[in-house]
Amino acid sequence: EDSYPETDVAAWMKKLVDEEIARLKEHKILALPLPVKNTGIVRRENKIVNRIEIDSGFAFEKITQIMVSEPVECPMKAGFLYVHLLMFTDPQKPMPFIVPYMYPKDAKNKLVDWALINSNLIEARHNIRAFRNM
Repeated sequence: EDSYPETDVAAWMKKLVDEEIARLKEHKILALPLPVKNTGIVRRENKIVNRIEIDSGFAFEKITQIMVSEPVECPMKAGFLYVHLLMFTDPQKPMPFIVPYMYPKDAKNKLVDWALINSNLIEARHNIRAFRNM
């Protein structure tokens, strides 16, 4: 059993998001952090769908590109990995949303299928077809 409260995990995730925002700013990219209400894994049609409920009224079907960071093990929660998503609406205007995501370690979860749910409970499905190192 983990001895760290969820508030410690949330603070650790916020620190990683803040560090990424600062790193992007050095490259003249302004990332807008979005608060997450809930996350989970849903198994649909032999797929592992990574589900994120985001505290925003934004219509996530407008997202045209999702970039996923390299997974990092959570030091406070054994068996869990952390990534952040950079989500773009227009590749010509690099001002992405940044969203933290923690999930149970599972070799079958390739982080390619996503369900993004806004505060109006409207779900947008996204599939990542290719990963490139940046």
